[in-house]
Amino acid sequence: MDSKTEDMFSAKFKELGKRRIMTGWKPLVPFLFMACVVLPLFLFAILPSTIIFVVLGLLSGKKKAPKPQFFDEEGKEGKERVKEGLTKREDREFELVLYGATGFTGRLAARYAAKQYAGKGLRWAIAGRNAKKLEKVASELKSIDPKLEVKMIIADSRDSKALESMVRRTMVVATAVGPFAKYGNKLVAMCAVCGTDYVDTTGEAGWVQHIIADLHPTAKKSGARIVPFSAHDCVPWDMVVQQMAIRLQEKHGQDLKKVEIVDDTRGKLSGGTVDTIFNIIQNPLPRPRWNKNFNPWLLDMEGKKGKYKVKFNSPKLPSWSNVSNEWQGLFLMADMNAKLVQRSNVLNKYGKSISYSEGMSHDSFMRAFVITLGTILLAVSAFNPILGYFMRKFVLPKPGEGATDEEMERGYLKVTGVGTGEKGAKVYTTLGFFKDAGYMDTGRMLIECGLTLALEDKSKLKHSEGGVWTSASCMGPVLLERLVATGCTFDIHS
Repeated sequence: MDSKTEDMFSAKFKELGKRRIMTGWKPLVPFLFMACVVLPLFLFAILPSTIIFVVLGLLSGKKKAPKPQFFDEEGKEGKERVKEGLTKREDREFELVLYGATGFTGRLAARYAAKQYAGKGLRWAIAGRNAKKLEKVASELKSIDPKLEVKMIIADSRDSKALESMVRRTMVVATAVGPFAKYGNKLVAMCAVCGTDYVDTTGEAGWVQHIIADLHPTAKKSGARIVPFSAHDCVPWDMVVQQMAIRLQEKHGQDLKKVEIVDDTRGKLSGGTVDTIFNIIQNPLPRPRWNKNFNPWLLDMEGKKGKYKVKFNSPKLPSWSNVSNEWQGLFLMADMNAKLVQRSNVLNKYGKSISYSEGMSHDSFMRAFVITLGTILLAVSAFNPILGYFMRKFVLPKPGEGATDEEMERGYLKVTGVGTGEKGAKVYTTLGFFKDAGYMDTGRMLIECGLTLALEDKSKLKHSEGGVWTSASCMGPVLLERLVATGCTFDIHS
């Protein structure tokens, strides 16, 4: 990896006193335990029993989770049914409504908005289903900005009428209420039919497939820009790949052919995230039923099957990375990031056939081994009820548990990438976040995505028309500029 892309990130990393975890010889004891105890147990007990549980589940005919129901009325899914009597976008009461402000991530987003936009005239409100909890958050926001007049909206995620009343009042809804396949259906549908822009913190790829299939025509007609994955899942990687493609096309006249990314991160899972991971694996959604014979990720601007593809080829086991000149291992989010890059490639046309590789960076083989095996155990535990019980009882955080503010302040994320053009030109990038990107900076990303749609001139955005978009295909470089202005570093050169 060319050292030039390290300069800005490394300087700020040192300035803030950030430190990587489990460096040097620190992973030795965990490595010996994982290699001598856990690995044999996994190979000769956990893996065989997991295969048996999966086979028994298939033989028993276990049904998948029901298809998301976006509208109350039967038979209305996917139809272009835009509401009448809507207030013009620029005349609406709020520029942004933050829904789910009482949850772990929602509260972080609210605190960020109150601090970052204090005294700047932002018209925004917090929303949720519990008035007392909202009042508690409002009190916290007043301590951040004493002049802030906190507006509150009460709306249950199951109450379509209350949600419609809320989304009619705002230009943008930003929501952190998950799991979204359980609690997000009616809200995103109401935004689509009311011409209200929408961003969220989801990491549920199966659910987003249904949004594309069922709500894209409606949003296209109403003008609503529906942008899921508008936070840690998967803004950083969407931005990096787009910048690679732009640099290759503008400076070298080449389409993007190959993407290699390594992620160096420090953070801590919350109980809510663990719940979502288990829910996605244990209750997979059925494939969308629609009148097209291809995956919704491939839907292009004309409503046809896009010809721009992404091939996913990420490391599953520890291996050496020439991008970071370190060991790399399995990264839990890599598959989902690849899906979103696929969607952005269809809409933005980076390259006809892109190879996408992404792994987690480690400074030693021992650390790569420990983290990779731990990640595999987390995924397998969702298929194995015995391991799942043990992991959730004794290892993983429980619902309501998560990192402290101090732990999140110590977190960071560095996304380092090399993009290769069709004729061999190379582009080097580094995008840096200096707080826990999964939570504290997820709140920042959610708010900045929402405000990009609310405040930025549509003519500056990549695509400004209604539909179901990705952050790169809709907001593009304008969003990246806002992220850099509020705390990120970004380097690119070729």
